[in-house]
Amino acid sequence: MSKDEAVQHAQPGAAVINLGAQLNAGAAGQQDTAGALLREARQSQGLDIATLAALLKVPLHKLQALEQDRLDLLPDPVFARALASSMCRILKLDPAPVLHRLPAISAFKVTSQNRGINAPFRARSGRHAAPLWAHISRPAVLVGLALLLGALVLIFLPSIQQEIARHRQGGQDAANPTQLVEPASVTTTVTTPVSAGSESSGMTPNPSLGSMVPADVATPATPPNTLSSAGAVDVNPDAAITFSAKGASRIKVTDAKGVVVMDRAFRTGESAGVSGAPPLVVVVSRANLMQVQVRGQAFDLASVTKNNVARFEVK
Repeated sequence: MSKDEAVQHAQPGAAVINLGAQLNAGAAGQQDTAGALLREARQSQGLDIATLAALLKVPLHKLQALEQDRLDLLPDPVFARALASSMCRILKLDPAPVLHRLPAISAFKVTSQNRGINAPFRARSGRHAAPLWAHISRPAVLVGLALLLGALVLIFLPSIQQEIARHRQGGQDAANPTQLVEPASVTTTVTTPVSAGSESSGMTPNPSLGSMVPADVATPATPPNTLSSAGAVDVNPDAAITFSAKGASRIKVTDAKGVVVMDRAFRTGESAGVSGAPPLVVVVSRANLMQVQVRGQAFDLASVTKNNVARFEVK
């Protein structure tokens, strides 16, 4: 056998040996990676990768990327080394061999610094830069603001209405001081005898309705001739009720049919009489400045006066 033939017969075997050596070296290289060490340690302990991800509180795909040596799927080498250290601590594995097979942090820093000014700019996400109005315009926030506004209105509206009514009342009183004021009070009924000719017959008092004071006890009404000469005198001798004003006042008289038979203001020295279908409901404002006679007999307004307003009935 010649030398050339021997070489030809020897070459196929050498090729097979070289191919096997390369496969063994590749397998050994794959077993020597950080991901392979971590995967082998996890499988030897019978620990599922999903359970390990739950223990480490990291996404499952990041553990899978580390075990498959897909470091490009991880944020950076710092995160990869920290995750590998955490896995070693859970698996009770020495982290030094694993970290030795991972990229160094310094290399990552140099690479990052070499990017220069042309490094891509990462814009901030729009959801982090949302304006304040975007949060306020949400339905839940708007409903809360509406409820708060309604509560404030309910709290402060009564006091505001009272202030407005008080100012209006003050303005009306200043514009017309003799305007009739009719506060809520108990109406007093005055019962008078049909015949007024007997001087000895007096008024019958009624505690629940008011009282009539006889002429010899009550202060007599000022005769018309003693009033101021400037005042007007309009007294009907047959009038059921006679009014004589000592100052600015106002009278309102309503008959049994609800017809207002008198509603006027009195000045100092004015006198007037009124008649109508009984009972007559009488309201006198500023009662301290008014004298009243019922069928010729003086009537005591003080007994039926409240807040300087007298209310009574004449039957």
